[in-house]
Amino acid sequence: MRYLIEQSLIWLVSAGLIGGLIGYLLRAANCRRDIDQLRKSMERCKTRYANAKNKIKYLENKFSRVEEQNKLLIELNNQDIENKQDSPTQIETVITNKGRPIFSEEARTNPDDLQKINGIGPAIEKSLNKIGIFTYQQISTFDADNIDWVNQHLAFPGRIQRDQWIEQSIKLLEDTK
Repeated sequence: MRYLIEQSLIWLVSAGLIGGLIGYLLRAANCRRDIDQLRKSMERCKTRYANAKNKIKYLENKFSRVEEQNKLLIELNNQDIENKQDSPTQIETVITNKGRPIFSEEARTNPDDLQKINGIGPAIEKSLNKIGIFTYQQISTFDADNIDWVNQHLAFPGRIQRDQWIEQSIKLLEDTK
């Protein structure tokens, strides 16, 4: 009888230890899953924050451009009638050159495959090349003025923000390092 009690106790203790170990492992797996979900959620929040920040910059720069254009128009309205004949060209020059991305000969001679960016196909890549954009580095440094300028020269305005070209080019730059 005593032997049976000892054996039962040994089995009960063994079962308790095994159950505790399994419970610990399951809780650890659940914690890892929760941590992974939190990391993904944090990445989504970072992306949304970066997009919102870029949109704010874009809108601030667009607003400042509108203010500049309004100042030019007010200044032109205050000039004599003879000066007004030349004014539309002056305004157009200021508008079309502001925000043009920086061009470098090195970018032209060592271009990246811009079609790796979601939203850029052969036609858009060709259009970007025509206006001097060849590399991920150029796209990754776009500010709101650059975005505005490129949008004016593409057939698909708003594509840069919608398809997140800047974020994609930054990721592609990081992947190539």
